[in-house]
Amino acid sequence: MAKHRTQRQQRARKAMLASAATAGMAGALAIVQGTNAVDMLVQLTATQTYIGIGGQGNPTSDRVPDKLNGTLVPHPVTTPPYVPILYPASLELGKSRDVGVPLLDDAINNSLNGPGDKVSVIGYSEGTLVAEAERRKLEADPSQAPTHDELTFTQVASPFAGNGGLFARFPQVPTFIIVDNMGPGQPTRYDTHYYVNEYDPYGDFPAYFNPLALANSALAVEYAHPDQYYDDKNPTVGPGASPQLGETRTVQHTEADGTVVTDTYTVFYTDELPLLAPIRQAADAASLGAYVEPGLDLVEPSLRVLIDMGYTDRTNANPAEPTPFKLITPPANIIGAAQALPAAIQLGIADAKADTQAIGPLNTPSPLNRSNAPAATSLPVTTPKLPALPTLDKPKVDVPKPELDKPKVDVPKPDAMKLPKLPVLARSNAQRSTFGPLSNLVPKPTVVAGDAPASGKPALPSFGGGKPAGVLHDVVGGLAKGLTDHPPASGE
Repeated sequence: MAKHRTQRQQRARKAMLASAATAGMAGALAIVQGTNAVDMLVQLTATQTYIGIGGQGNPTSDRVPDKLNGTLVPHPVTTPPYVPILYPASLELGKSRDVGVPLLDDAINNSLNGPGDKVSVIGYSEGTLVAEAERRKLEADPSQAPTHDELTFTQVASPFAGNGGLFARFPQVPTFIIVDNMGPGQPTRYDTHYYVNEYDPYGDFPAYFNPLALANSALAVEYAHPDQYYDDKNPTVGPGASPQLGETRTVQHTEADGTVVTDTYTVFYTDELPLLAPIRQAADAASLGAYVEPGLDLVEPSLRVLIDMGYTDRTNANPAEPTPFKLITPPANIIGAAQALPAAIQLGIADAKADTQAIGPLNTPSPLNRSNAPAATSLPVTTPKLPALPTLDKPKVDVPKPELDKPKVDVPKPDAMKLPKLPVLARSNAQRSTFGPLSNLVPKPTVVAGDAPASGKPALPSFGGGKPAGVLHDVVGGLAKGLTDHPPASGE
């Protein structure tokens, strides 16, 4: 507190000296230029200072001026003054933040030296942790803090954006072990502008459990969040402006002292899905991007519809409302995605067709039809003739084959055993009936399929085209034997 009071007193003394000098010069100018001389002189002597806090891996904060295409800070930085915050910017987010806050506090106080001086603090990614902590610190002690007109904040790729920020999605969950959960951004007396790329997980995290949206968000850490994806963005309105998701929205609130504060939210549209970025990158590395792009453009609009189903707001209509993450996707989102898919499919077909037409026919002749190929011009090649080698006669060598005498062995053959003949007994029909049914002794007539039997029964169905049933039976039995590898049962 003593430090703040000392800095406040130093600023007051500087302001008094500046006011005295201003009053003296204003007295001389008032005769010529009238009553607006004081205001004009204050504007001429006032300075605008930008203070930047870089992201992880940028402890010198030298990459902040490149953000937003130089519209916040001209590049290279000459005027207005740019003050970088030198802090660890390491993966230990909490420790880096705690080191950066007092450094930022000193930079703000040292930049406000006279009436009309203004300071704009720009934080990117991890740097927004420092900026947000400073905002809350100054809000807690307004008597020792700069006024609303003296200080503004800009947060790029910030996890504090209400409807999409990572701390807003998980307000009660320690999303990082290396930093405490600071919750969504809090309103203060200072105007704040939030910039975020669509699908950047730190500022535009999915609101519902959606595997495609979560996978796309995970890849966006590499393909939507890094510095280069914000350096080329232009938030101005008109020609050259970067496309936005919906429109830039402003939300106002009134402080206890009557100060009206404006918070502004801008979401930049991401033209290519991070989910497909690795495929595009690999195709470009292999010089096949022109041939892979039609297939990617064919499915990209449909994938976008399914991914956007995992978000609450794709028009930036209500960006200031903190919306926690939920596991269940609302039925309205599912119905809306189903209704949007047909148009997305048609758009994908049109994009793929345009890409295919842009490629054009290949310049190489078809291997199947070379009639139109130009005749190859080549120099005649003379093949030298080698002298004929003499033919050598192979000598014939007679190799005597030894004859082996096989010993002859006389094996006596045994006399065949003669069995006595059994007497033949005549059997009557009665004796035969004891060994089987009487029907076996009566020869069966040949029955042809389709003939009516003598009993007067209806004609048999025709299975074999008029062949005898016995022949068909033998054929079926043979097929059965071939399929089962077992002989047919007796009687077949």
